[in-house]
Amino acid sequence: MEAKTDYAIKSLQTLGLSNPEARAYLSVVKLGLCTIAQVARESGLQRTDVYRLMPRLVDSGLAEETLDKPRRYKARDVKESVSALSDKLTSELAEISQQSRRLVDTLELMRKFAPQREEPYVRIVTGLRDTQHNFRDALAGASEDIWAIAPRSFTADHKSRFLSQTVASKHLKARIILPVDRSNLKRARRLSSVIDVRHHHPLGVHLCGIGNQYVCAGLNIPEQTDPSRISELVTTYPDYIRTMHEFFEMIWDQSVPLEIHSRSLSAKRSSRGLTTVVWGRNVIYNLTRWEESAQRRLAIITTRGGPQRILGRFRKFYTNLRERGVKVQIICSVTPENARFAKELGTIAEVRHNDCLFGISFAILDRSEALIHYIYPDSPDAYVSADDMALLVTNLDVVRQLGRMFDYWWRRSVPLASKLKQPRRAPRMH
Repeated sequence: MEAKTDYAIKSLQTLGLSNPEARAYLSVVKLGLCTIAQVARESGLQRTDVYRLMPRLVDSGLAEETLDKPRRYKARDVKESVSALSDKLTSELAEISQQSRRLVDTLELMRKFAPQREEPYVRIVTGLRDTQHNFRDALAGASEDIWAIAPRSFTADHKSRFLSQTVASKHLKARIILPVDRSNLKRARRLSSVIDVRHHHPLGVHLCGIGNQYVCAGLNIPEQTDPSRISELVTTYPDYIRTMHEFFEMIWDQSVPLEIHSRSLSAKRSSRGLTTVVWGRNVIYNLTRWEESAQRRLAIITTRGGPQRILGRFRKFYTNLRERGVKVQIICSVTPENARFAKELGTIAEVRHNDCLFGISFAILDRSEALIHYIYPDSPDAYVSADDMALLVTNLDVVRQLGRMFDYWWRRSVPLASKLKQPRRAPRMH
């Protein structure tokens, strides 16, 4: 009975009674026809409180009182009484809901006509719900180009649909960088119908920028993380936005267009015996991200500008390969112009000199893939040339033959340390 009593009191409170009112009413229900003193003993309330409470129960239709003295009380029909409480609460909630809608309209109108201040700000948005609202509000007010870096899960998130709808309805230009594999390739292609999509390996951060007016950024966290711990930094300070935009542009230049990346995924899935023609120096480098997949050896024959190009783009990757125990072997023609870079390259890879001035670069990954790369012009910049052309080979027989060719040249090349000790002489042309 004690448990049932507690349940009844809590339920009556939910229907709008106070705790003393619920206890007094429950006592009347249990006692039947009763006096103030009996209600006080049953409910544990002070008699003065019961004198004050009983008229309320009578006025609300929960109890009846007699005319004799002392007055006595009894509960009205329980079903009718509870229904009356429920109907009253429903009516009050409907009124509150209607008032809330009117209040929202009033506040939105007030905000609309509030003076627009252009002072920049920085703030932290916390919680999944608030970050989602912040994203929607920012896009709703977008009038400039949108640029973003997103995690893999973005393609399955409602945010991607809202972004697509906003870009399409406002005819905005939008670019997004995200990791694309076979699991989200179809969704990424649907996204690319209105947004320029490029692939990049996971970065661990996400950001969204709108022109030079707004940017939000945060860390990518596992999906099982407590939603209340999610947070983002939001700012409208021009200097910070400019820095984030420059970071985005750098990653954008290093990312692979979705169309090219999807062909690569299809090729790796369907066959290991293909030869693919690829144009553009930056595209070629992005398509062959061997630094992450190399297991045993990465063998390279490069051109005269190769040492500086490799240091400019692949220094960190080759250092990581060395730490992982992957052998990196590089053959190039060491000249007075590139000797300083070749020497520096020798600190992170095994470098050998050959008198031939190579105009074509070769790269062999673990004897499983190979790249024959025609470099024009032979500049030290890894990103500038759209005239480069390469053959990406996955035919194992061809890769093995190219590996043997590299081994042949390697045996006939001079270790870098020996070359740097030799007196200078004019190179032979082949």
